[in-house]
Amino acid sequence: MMYIKFILGQLKLFGMIILSFFMFPFITYPRRKEIWDMKDLPLKKWYWKFSDTSETGFGNDETDNYNYLNSTYGIYELVKKRDANGNWVGDYERFATFSKLRKWFIAYHWLVFRNGCWNYIMTQVPKQGVWENVVCKANYPEEISCREWRDKYIHGTQFVTWEVDGEKQFRYSFTRKTKWYNIQAIFALIFTFKWHNMYNFMIGMSDDRYLLKTRTFNLEDN
Repeated sequence: MMYIKFILGQLKLFGMIILSFFMFPFITYPRRKEIWDMKDLPLKKWYWKFSDTSETGFGNDETDNYNYLNSTYGIYELVKKRDANGNWVGDYERFATFSKLRKWFIAYHWLVFRNGCWNYIMTQVPKQGVWENVVCKANYPEEISCREWRDKYIHGTQFVTWEVDGEKQFRYSFTRKTKWYNIQAIFALIFTFKWHNMYNFMIGMSDDRYLLKTRTFNLEDN
């Protein structure tokens, strides 16, 4: 039953993303600043759920502009650079030189393909509490807890089921070596071509949402 419930929830989310796919050029992007300004309002317009306006904590330039740019364009992920300490940071200066069409493509990638309907996702929180009846069905490497997601930093395979107040939950994830083309780069930078050497897949109940995620990356980009 927990798998059926998860699938039905993801199908509903998929339908919202498809709707957002067509809404973006006519409603979401033209009203992007209006949508950002309503983030603190108790009553928001109906199209609020079709935008990612949740990014905070990036500092500001006296106008809270960095948070707005990261919410609308995901600059800290899609247009980034290494700082003096070797850490990835948003490249706001380079972004400012982009054409209007290129900015439109980046926003389309971020708001529809990357973080489509993020506010809806965050309203569906799995039941939290003490894990009971834990069953570890797969765990590699064994020295890592079976409860830990396999992601960009923890490689291997994990599959665990448990209950919280009688509600069954699950997590399954793996990270392995591969040769994969980064399709997302087409939407973000249009003419960027890059091969990745790692693949990660995650599905199940996270701490704050129902998670279904797939991505490729290079180890040196961590």
